[in-house]
Amino acid sequence: MNPLSNTQSDKWLLPALIVFFASVVTLGASAQNRYPVEEMQQKYPDNEVIVYSSDVRYSIEIDYRGIEYCRVKETNSTTFLALKDHTTAIDVRFYDQYSELSKNHVTGTGFYKPYISLRCGDFEEDGVFYHDARVCQFALRFDKAGEYLTVTTEKVYTDIRYFTRIMFASPYATQRKTVRIEIPEGADVQILENNFDAYVINRDTIDPGSSQIKATVEYSLYDFPASQRLEDLPDSRCFSPHLTLLFSGYTIKDVYTPVLANLDDLYGWYHSLVSQNEDVNEELKIVAAKLIAGTETDSARLAAIYYWVQDRIRYVAFENGPAAFTPDSPQNVYTKRFGDCKGMANLCKTLLCYVGFDARLCWVYGGTDCANATIPSISTHNHMICAVMLHDSILYLDPTRNYSSLTEINEGIQGKTCMIENGDTYLLKEIPATPATSNLMNIKNAISLLDNELKVTGNITLTGCFKKDFQYYLNHLPVEYKDKLVNYFVTGTDNNYIPDRLTTSPPDSMCRQFDISYTMTVRNKVLDLGDELLLSLNFYRFLQNESIDPKRPLPYDIGSRETFREEFSLMIPEGMTLATLPADVDVANPKYEFRLKYRVADSALLCHKEVLIKDPMLLVSDIAEWNAAIAKLNDFYKEMIILKY
Repeated sequence: MNPLSNTQSDKWLLPALIVFFASVVTLGASAQNRYPVEEMQQKYPDNEVIVYSSDVRYSIEIDYRGIEYCRVKETNSTTFLALKDHTTAIDVRFYDQYSELSKNHVTGTGFYKPYISLRCGDFEEDGVFYHDARVCQFALRFDKAGEYLTVTTEKVYTDIRYFTRIMFASPYATQRKTVRIEIPEGADVQILENNFDAYVINRDTIDPGSSQIKATVEYSLYDFPASQRLEDLPDSRCFSPHLTLLFSGYTIKDVYTPVLANLDDLYGWYHSLVSQNEDVNEELKIVAAKLIAGTETDSARLAAIYYWVQDRIRYVAFENGPAAFTPDSPQNVYTKRFGDCKGMANLCKTLLCYVGFDARLCWVYGGTDCANATIPSISTHNHMICAVMLHDSILYLDPTRNYSSLTEINEGIQGKTCMIENGDTYLLKEIPATPATSNLMNIKNAISLLDNELKVTGNITLTGCFKKDFQYYLNHLPVEYKDKLVNYFVTGTDNNYIPDRLTTSPPDSMCRQFDISYTMTVRNKVLDLGDELLLSLNFYRFLQNESIDPKRPLPYDIGSRETFREEFSLMIPEGMTLATLPADVDVANPKYEFRLKYRVADSALLCHKEVLIKDPMLLVSDIAEWNAAIAKLNDFYKEMIILKY
């Protein structure tokens, strides 16, 4: 056959190109419209991007490729759908030195270029790299609503001790997520379900389809709200649905290998890690001896070493990654002058032991009371401290908390069950808990009226968390800003408060309380109407306007257990009488108490306010009652005192 002439070729090529480009446009349009965008926009009206679907599969593999050990392979495919034009999303996949991301790729109609959209590596903070906490960040961009991108990764856990939890939630609203776990014959695994009651989660047992698979369990989650724009969320394990995986052991070729069958196994593993750094260091022995030189009592010797570690070793930590459990050597921490909780506790223990104390390491969970301390899982411990066995008592020392006295216990670990090393065995002890009133801001003011101005003599006392946090900031500010911080703490940003005198406790004091004393003039708080005076006396308005969005879909964390207390007195000028007083506020809730009232005694107006937070986590069901209580506080603060001639 003769080749086509140029004219014939052009006649044939033009229609072909039209058909080709039309098909490309059609394919692009169908790809962009493959998801029910309008339905999702109505369902999630406040969201720019959602997780339309996420399918995660965990395969527990025994005797992988003839290697006699157990590992876990995770395949994660998550599709992000844009609901608005010109928006972005970040997908984060964590890994560490005990796991690796072996594969990743991104497909879809949105914009993604690996060389500019993907970053993987160690976390870095303050110039310190955290090699046990790593992340891959996928930067996703969408120009139009309806575009999507699917991120698929493969991750392998090479040490099954670190495969502890499976979280269902994402920072983005999730329309559907499935989690499938394949458990092979020979694997001794227990799955614990947490926080399922408040959400729609289905559990199914699926036919394994293989004689080598003992069981396949699949969970499906629907319509989980977004959290990426919500502030003040509690620890995720307190409210977010998740699974806890307990690996007792596995069998290969009729040989059973225990992993973490019980707390004995857990402690045995911990103890093997900390025993690696038990060689005597002569330099540190000399350091310890110098630190206690001139001291005469056990308390003084303990304080000398404990305060030195707090003050001279900088605490660095990254708390989101599953950190390693092997502490840095005491010598390294001493030389570098920084360390994480493990390194600081280990240095503190070592120095104390060198001067004759029975000091030991302790494993505990800090920051939340939702961890189950009785299960054999490393997820129950994220913090290490030092304990001193002193006569018939135990002294719990956490050197990561600056300005803590010997008898003060870090708020985050109070009431928690800790595991204390005891040679080849261990001790389980509950760390004592103090009442919420131990974290106190106590304000006392004596107020007098002079020429339509208020003269105030007062004192602020800080204890517990208030004291330690204030001292930390005070001592980490440049000298020229220290007075400004104290001034701000007394007056806030109100220029009507003019201090005449400010004095404080020594900034580096290790005492149980920190005091700020002052005298000041307060202007523009008295309104003279001729026959009566209106006074605004609520200088400190704890939790004013701290209501929570009633549509908030997830719990709220107030902060910590704490107490705000204020007492003030106003001498009623001679010849004046007091009009009606504002109504008392008396709110009693298991999680908080608000008590505010005025009374008159001996020609003086007295006010007492106490705002007590006993449990800082508010569930969604608590929000309405909390807002009603805050409304009562706001009303009390707005009321003015009326004096008549």
